[in-house]
Amino acid sequence: LPFQEGEIWLDKDGIAYRNGKKFVPYGFFSDYFNERYEGLTVAQTYCNWMTNVTELADWCAKGEKTGRVLVIPIQQRFGTGGKDVFTPASMQGRLTDLQRAVLRQLAEAARKEPWFGFYYMYDEPSGRDLNPEWFKDVRAFLCEIDPYHPTIILDYSLVGNVRYAEGADISCPDAYPVYCSDGTTRDPRRLTYDFARAAGHSHAAWMCPQYFDWDVFGRGKRTCGPTYDDLRMQTMLSFIGDVRGFVCWSRWSFCAALNKHLELGPRRIIEEIRAASDLFLANSRPVKAVSSGSDRTFLAAEKEFGGRRLLIACNTADEPVEVAFEGIRLAQAFASGVGSAIVPASGRFSDRFGANEARVYYEQPGGFDLSAARAEVYAAEAARHSPGN
Repeated sequence: LPFQEGEIWLDKDGIAYRNGKKFVPYGFFSDYFNERYEGLTVAQTYCNWMTNVTELADWCAKGEKTGRVLVIPIQQRFGTGGKDVFTPASMQGRLTDLQRAVLRQLAEAARKEPWFGFYYMYDEPSGRDLNPEWFKDVRAFLCEIDPYHPTIILDYSLVGNVRYAEGADISCPDAYPVYCSDGTTRDPRRLTYDFARAAGHSHAAWMCPQYFDWDVFGRGKRTCGPTYDDLRMQTMLSFIGDVRGFVCWSRWSFCAALNKHLELGPRRIIEEIRAASDLFLANSRPVKAVSSGSDRTFLAAEKEFGGRRLLIACNTADEPVEVAFEGIRLAQAFASGVGSAIVPASGRFSDRFGANEARVYYEQPGGFDLSAARAEVYAAEAARHSPGN
């Protein structure tokens, strides 16, 4: 294909490239476009009411101003007189000629907008038992008329992420552990990893992690927003599961914007990713990790790129564990890039993990300073609750 400004394509491993440069998609649903910083690269909008190309151009201008490519729903109203032709009932059969006409107008406009990034196919189709074949029709049609922009579909169930996999280029599960104020979660924390593997079983996987307090789903417990460590755990479990991008739901909802963990945490997570993005995006190589707790609550994988390596290890249990690693290829291991090196003997070493701790071992010192990031975020949140604030 000839080059097109703003083009996005996925390599064989599902890694995204924009204008020929590899990048990590990271952003939020329902973004207000009120901030800009390095590494904040995508924004999902629910603007599925557009009736003309000028409205699309206005949205893309917001993306350009804040440095993010847009994830735009396909359910637009170009040429329909404002009528919605993408009702759930209309997605029970096959793609209609009228729907094709609307999609063609959207695609023609999208190809003229360098900050248009991805087509958003649907939000949780399992909830309405929509026809997987309809989404396959849409994917094939958009690939034909606009091969420069991939498609994304989101679903909340393990079964749904398999059932609708062929309906988009990227599967993006919304896997929410639901955090409770007593330090537990409604669902096991490894849920993030399990959904990542289900989504990426046949093609590219992104993740929609929980960046809000889901206060109505605590099953009798008082819920709370995730901490920085919780956000980071979701990120690292996703990378172990070979996730290639993140669209988070959403610190702009459920009063989450007041929470300093949700304001500052994503910035520090992005900094950590950017410090070794090629390694985080590399394919995972599972390693043997024997935990003093349950083996189901401890997950680990090595990644390698350009002769460099790192090891991601996550204790998803609510208690500390001792872990013995085997088959490690790192010549030496620095926890979060600081401190003394651990030198594996014949590929083996042991270490202790705190409850719900995600750790990254780098082969060289000087990596991301996790201690400083944690201190900043937790101090800011504590100050928010100080008397008089």
